[in-house]
Amino acid sequence: MPDYAKFRKGFTLVELLVSIVLLAMLTTALFGGVTLGTRVWATGERATAELARIRAAQIQLSDLLSRAYPLVIRSEGGDPHVDFEGASASIDFLTAAPSDIAPGGLARITVQLDQDADGVTACRDNCPLVPNPDQTDLDLDGVGDVCDNCPSVYNPDQADTNGNGIGTACDDSDFGSTITISFKSALGKGSGLLSWRTAVESDLVGFNVLVMTSNGNLIQLNTALIPCAECTTGLGHAYSFVVPKHKNGHNIFVQIVYAARPAQIFGPAIRQ
Repeated sequence: MPDYAKFRKGFTLVELLVSIVLLAMLTTALFGGVTLGTRVWATGERATAELARIRAAQIQLSDLLSRAYPLVIRSEGGDPHVDFEGASASIDFLTAAPSDIAPGGLARITVQLDQDADGVTACRDNCPLVPNPDQTDLDLDGVGDVCDNCPSVYNPDQADTNGNGIGTACDDSDFGSTITISFKSALGKGSGLLSWRTAVESDLVGFNVLVMTSNGNLIQLNTALIPCAECTTGLGHAYSFVVPKHKNGHNIFVQIVYAARPAQIFGPAIRQ
């Protein structure tokens, strides 16, 4: 007769642990599938709602345009033209007013795009392609800080003559090539005359002269910040500083200290 007692002993500990792990894996997979399905459904719902909103706007605008009133404006010394203004990001025209606004009358309709979706329409947005809902414009040049190539210097034309992404009005990228050192200083005794010049002085506070030690540390040689000479005019200026008891100038640098951005170090000085 079969020994049924051994079948009544239940699961071993190993079998129980394996079962729990398998159950946890199945639960995780099932939960992940449900979560993914919910996300896909929510994304689809949002896309459907957005398409419905766009379609409704298109239908409404098409209806208003179909009822546009061709009012002819005649100005002195100019050719008559229809009162209709269209641009890449806006449209302005007269049309028959909707019945719930002014039955039988006319209404001026202005539609403006918000290309960067920051809540500010393109015609009023100082950075129409870059989101900036706060419209911060530090230098008051009409270009928002997030897309201004000189955010702290007034330059409404955004000119960038060398195409490096930094506006000409504040570009000091060539500054390093102007740093030279000469050992023909009138002071003699091994001293060197360090010279540099700026093309523009925007957002500048001043300069520090630094020497790099053999272990790579930078030591400031000037006891006080060398002030900029053309901070208020924005023009360039030539500077000089006597470096005492220096052999070759290969490890002399100039640091530019700015008012609204991190300091930058240029060099080393070129021996003349």
